[in-house]
Amino acid sequence: MKKLGNFLWCVLGGFIFAAVYSVLGLVFCLTLVGIPFGKQYFKLAKLVFKPFGKIVLVENKRPFGNFLWNILGGIVFSLVYFVLGVVLCVTLIGIPFGKQCLKLAGVAFKPFNKAVV
Repeated sequence: MKKLGNFLWCVLGGFIFAAVYSVLGLVFCLTLVGIPFGKQYFKLAKLVFKPFGKIVLVENKRPFGNFLWNILGGIVFSLVYFVLGVVLCVTLIGIPFGKQCLKLAGVAFKPFNKAVV
């Protein structure tokens, strides 16, 4: 079931979001200061490509990183995924995809606390 969900997610637009996050990750990795943020974009790209995977909480080594992430636009990603998740959960067919959007909202809000497995 996870493979079918991941396939449908990618066909319906997940591949485009994963590509955008990958490009953003490359852009941020061009600078020495942006490398930690670039890694987080690659983490989001991996999760957006396969959203029916696992997320593991890790020790927060960079609490200031989450703060900067949210100031520099992470809160926008989080709010977009949250609103999309709520809208998808209204329909019966969209509930599994809505759950994944809500999971993505949590990762987009605090990416330095989570690892994608």
